[in-house]
Amino acid sequence: MIVIDVGNTNIVIGFYTKNKLIKIFRLKTEKKINIAQKKINKFFKSKKKFINNLKDRFCILSSVVPSLNLIFKNIFQKNKFKFYIINPKKIPYRNSINYNLNQIGSDRIANYAYVYSRKIKNCIIVDFGTATTFDVIKSNQYSGGLIFPGINLSMD
Repeated sequence: MIVIDVGNTNIVIGFYTKNKLIKIFRLKTEKKINIAQKKINKFFKSKKKFINNLKDRFCILSSVVPSLNLIFKNIFQKNKFKFYIINPKKIPYRNSINYNLNQIGSDRIANYAYVYSRKIKNCIIVDFGTATTFDVIKSNQYSGGLIFPGINLSMD
């Protein structure tokens, strides 16, 4: 299985075998489509060994840069992977979200999905990235959160 987190600054790619993370790679996010496509294609060609050795042939994408989603989808469908893009409006537990689904990014849903799957009832999820986000989980329900500039952005 491959999981991909496309953020505004970085793309983080994790390779899993038997539910165990075996390798993590990072790429700088490129927002110009033609440059991004070349960079992403080159990366996956260089990782063909990892891809070919995966028994679980599916990929889950969390992306806050929707213009890059099709590039990833094409690569993985070409390599016969089942491909899923996290979409807040198409998640099976959306009744557990007490928030406007139009205002939640797939990155925050991915964080909540982990907490939900672990049956953690009450917590605050803090994610340090380009933005720093705080998400509140109360009685196993997503209740909302806050978004602040990330550390580097704040220093600027």
